[in-house]
Amino acid sequence: MRRKKLLTTLLLALTLAAVESTHAQTFSTLYNFCSQHKCVDGHYSAGNLVLDKNGNLYGTTELGGSSGYGTVFELTAAGSYKAIYSFSGEPDGAYPTTLMFDANGNFFGTTLSGGVYQYGGTVFELTSAGIEKVLYSFTGGADGFYPEGPLVSDAQGNLYGTTYAGGPYYCFEGYGCGTVFEVSPDGTETTLYAFTGGADDGESYSGVIRDASGNLYGTTAQAEDVGPQPGTVFKLTAAGVETPLYSFTGGKDGSGPLAGLVMDAKGNLWGTTYYGGKQSCYDGVEFGCGVVFKVTKRGKETARYKFGGGNDGGYPASALVEDGHGNLYGTTYYGGSLPCNSGVPSGCGVVFKIPKKGKQVVLHSFTGGSDGAYPDAGLTLDAQRNLYGTTLSGGANGSGVVFKITP
Repeated sequence: MRRKKLLTTLLLALTLAAVESTHAQTFSTLYNFCSQHKCVDGHYSAGNLVLDKNGNLYGTTELGGSSGYGTVFELTAAGSYKAIYSFSGEPDGAYPTTLMFDANGNFFGTTLSGGVYQYGGTVFELTSAGIEKVLYSFTGGADGFYPEGPLVSDAQGNLYGTTYAGGPYYCFEGYGCGTVFEVSPDGTETTLYAFTGGADDGESYSGVIRDASGNLYGTTAQAEDVGPQPGTVFKLTAAGVETPLYSFTGGKDGSGPLAGLVMDAKGNLWGTTYYGGKQSCYDGVEFGCGVVFKVTKRGKETARYKFGGGNDGGYPASALVEDGHGNLYGTTYYGGSLPCNSGVPSGCGVVFKIPKKGKQVVLHSFTGGSDGAYPDAGLTLDAQRNLYGTTLSGGANGSGVVFKITP
C-alpha cells in the first residue's frame, strides 16, 4: 500500500498556507524533511515516532540518508535534527519502519527490504550511540519477508512481529501469506505462525501487541489488485494456536485493517480499517472510507465511527493511541476540510479524536502547504497530552513534516 501512496504523493505540489485547528488545539511544524532522494536527513517518514523521557523524538525515514535507503533520526526537544544512522541496503537493511525502545535506551525495529538475502528485510538493534546490529535477516522463504509492522518485546527481550509476505502458503500473485515471528536476543528466529490464506486470511501489515499472558493480537488484510480484502482481527496464543477473533465482511463493519491494535483496560481491542463503513463513500475501487472499530474478548465487533470521506477524514491507515481517560486519537490519509487534488478521494488527511463518549472531533485538517499532507503513521502522545506525528508530503520542501498538536 505504501508504495502506491508514494507514487500518489509525488505527483502533488501545492502551495496552500497552513491553518490552525478549529477546536482550540494549536498545530506547529517542528521539522521539514528535505526534498532530495539522497539527502542526508532522509524523507518519507511512514513510521510512528517514539519519545524519550527528555522529550526527544525519534523516528525513521524510508528514503534518503547517505545511501538512499532510509534513516533513523533524532529531533531534540530544542528542535535540533540529525540522522543518527543511515541504512545501506545490504547487509544492514533498507526502508526502516517503526522503532521501539528497550529499558537501556536502545532501539529495535525492522526494515522492509535489504539484509543478507537482499530483499527479505531485517530485524535490527541500534544503540543510542548509533551502532547498528542486524539481529536477523529474513530469507524470503518459510520465515517470511517484508516485516512492515512495529515490534513488541517481552520481559526476556524477545521480539515479536509480523511479515506480510513469505511463509509456506501462497496468497496474492504466488507470494506467501505472511508469518508471525519471534526473534530472541541472540538473533534466533522462530516462526510462531504462518498464515494460510484461508479462514485465517493473511498478509499482516500491522505487527502485534502482547497481553500479560503472552497472547499476541494483530490484524490481516490480504490484498488483491483491487485493494485490501475484508481481513481479520486475530489472536495467537503462547502455544501457537491462531484464532480469528473477528472476520470483517467488507460492509458497514469495515474492510482492510492495515494498522495494528490497541488494548484498553477491559481487554477490548481497538483499531481502524482503510475501507468499509459508510457505503456512500466510494473511491472507484472500494466502498466505504474506513471505520474505527472495537472487538471484545469474545469477538463481538462494533464500528465505533464510520468516516464519511469529507471534513471528518477518510481512509485511516495507522493505529490508534489511547490516553488515560479512554479517548482515542488517530490520523486519516485522505479527507479533511480542504481539497488536495481534483480526483477521488480528495483532502490531505486529518488528525482526529474519538472521545470515550460523544462524537468524533477533527483536531487538524492538513492543507498540503507548510503543515504537510497525507499522515500515514500514527500519533505519539506525551504526558501533557501533546500529540506528535509525521506526514509523507507537503511542508516547505514537499517531502513531509514532523508536527505537534497541543491540547
